Amino acid sequence: MFGAKKGKALPDGLDRADGKLLAKALKNLDQVKQGLSGRALDFVLYGDNESVLLDVEQNAEKVVKALRTDGVLKNIRPKAFDYERVLSDLVGWNAGVMVRYGRLLAAPVKAGQSYESWGDYDSYFGTQKSPLWLRILFGLAGYNASYNDHGKAKNRFGVLSAERCLEMLDMAGEPAEALVDMAFCENDYYYGAKNGDLKGLNDQMVLRPQLFVEGATKLPADAKVRLIGKIEKYKLSDKYFDLLFGLATGTAKTVRGAALAILLDGSRERLLQKGGEVLEKGRAAEKYQTVQLLNSALGKDARDLFETRL
Repeated sequence: MFGAKKGKALPDGLDRADGKLLAKALKNLDQVKQGLSGRALDFVLYGDNESVLLDVEQNAEKVVKALRTDGVLKNIRPKAFDYERVLSDLVGWNAGVMVRYGRLLAAPVKAGQSYESWGDYDSYFGTQKSPLWLRILFGLAGYNASYNDHGKAKNRFGVLSAERCLEMLDMAGEPAEALVDMAFCENDYYYGAKNGDLKGLNDQMVLRPQLFVEGATKLPADAKVRLIGKIEKYKLSDKYFDLLFGLATGTAKTVRGAALAILLDGSRERLLQKGGEVLEKGRAAEKYQTVQLLNSALGKDARDLFETRL
């Protein structure tokens, strides 16, 4: 029905309109090499012809130029290119198809090309700890949705959501912690696009706290502060108490301050209990920071604890 696989049904979850959308997104690849668009579509839809990735990478400059021949810039606002519209106009959903679409789009970037001046590795949301294909899907969706509407887009990341990102990571055999990296390591270039606005992020923070706790250990300080902000916004301080305590006794001053501000609004008894555990079993550096924390948070109420544990 699509690509070279005439008469073959679309993958589960996709609508006929989605097949047409993907075919239109890739049609100009025939400008690079005859038949390349059909091979690319077969790869994206069915996982066939994986060798097409090598062709795309070897012809990276021509591929990017071909994909970007159907959009225009007018009055600052760009008309979305067809390859970008997949991220906003997809009707159905199939995680495997989207992973392969991301891999196809990532091939030219791996070869040193860019879809925009912001298209290199470090200009997308997240860091190189996350797979490039997800960073590109996330970045194109965020840029396209937010910039077109000057930061007022209701659905900033198109068809992407936290749940779908996790589904794609699982499908690709990538660590789920990449979602944490993607959600909190921002890039200021994207006008109005805040990765923390990703649909369903709050639900995943409720359902999978251990994922975010483990992911937090690998975040830079500014991303940890944003994570703390989400914990406060979603009123999850009880669920993330141990993480907040650990961040409040860490080495980064901005992170300590953000975590302490939330802890001060919580249970003093729980603070004393946790502080006592650290003073009894923690390392010297942890004990020092815990003393500073309890002094700031509890003042005189912490003195009895210090007398018995120090």
